[in-house]
Amino acid sequence: MDWALAIEHNREALRRALALIAAMAGLGGQSAFFRPDSAARRDDPGSEKSKLSPASDCRLPTADRRTLPRRLHRAVLRLLRPAEAAARRLIVIAARGIVLPPLPPRPEEPAPDILRRGSAATGAVWTGIRVGQLGLANLAPPPARRKRNPFRPLPLVDTLRGLPRPGRRSSANGVPRIGLGPRSSFPGPPPSAWDPIDATRLSLRISAIAEVLDDLPRHALRLARWHQRGAAARACGKLHRFSPLRPGRPPGWTCRPAHEVHLVGNEVHGLALMAQERPDTS
Repeated sequence: MDWALAIEHNREALRRALALIAAMAGLGGQSAFFRPDSAARRDDPGSEKSKLSPASDCRLPTADRRTLPRRLHRAVLRLLRPAEAAARRLIVIAARGIVLPPLPPRPEEPAPDILRRGSAATGAVWTGIRVGQLGLANLAPPPARRKRNPFRPLPLVDTLRGLPRPGRRSSANGVPRIGLGPRSSFPGPPPSAWDPIDATRLSLRISAIAEVLDDLPRHALRLARWHQRGAAARACGKLHRFSPLRPGRPPGWTCRPAHEVHLVGNEVHGLALMAQERPDTS
């Protein structure tokens, strides 16, 4: 099987589907997420139009859009999950045949010498220099805090179904309960379909998928290193997943595909399962 042709075919199809999702959310389309030298941006007829005039025919704002209506946000999420799953399976296919050497064992760090007063530890570490010899000029200033980059690469593994998510509590109706006393409590107003929802995280997730499609070999190497760390963890007796794919159907799978991203996801899922099969050496 020609794996390079299959990867290129599905990558271009996923690029088109991702551009449709970005245009649906009003987040700028291909020109805002793909690199200038990518094939998707070169073939985008709207990229030249955006250079000539900042305004477009779309009624939705592009770069300045910070929120989306709730119904549109949910609709984009329903298409974004299978797009992420398809990009993750493209990484699995591209990482086929990449084998890294096992990690060397980590040397054990010696425990620091802790000064003890009687039987209780003081928490001080002896450095050989007395406190009186250290002046205020020798104290280093606190390190400057770097500005956190909100961008995060695409996760390499699927989330497993049926596991509790930390930090989340399920509610009966999803709306806060407002109480005026110890016994009086009534539900707040129900959520509206036009409530503004922050679209920053949505834009970052679309950018992560576009970054995978632009530099697939680098993310394939990420997956190879993930397998390398997993082999080292299992050698030490620790638990680690064998496959980045969850068992069963992929996220966002549907028996009636209504979007191109569903067709791409179904195809690359089968190819990823084939790529993970061990070759028959008998």
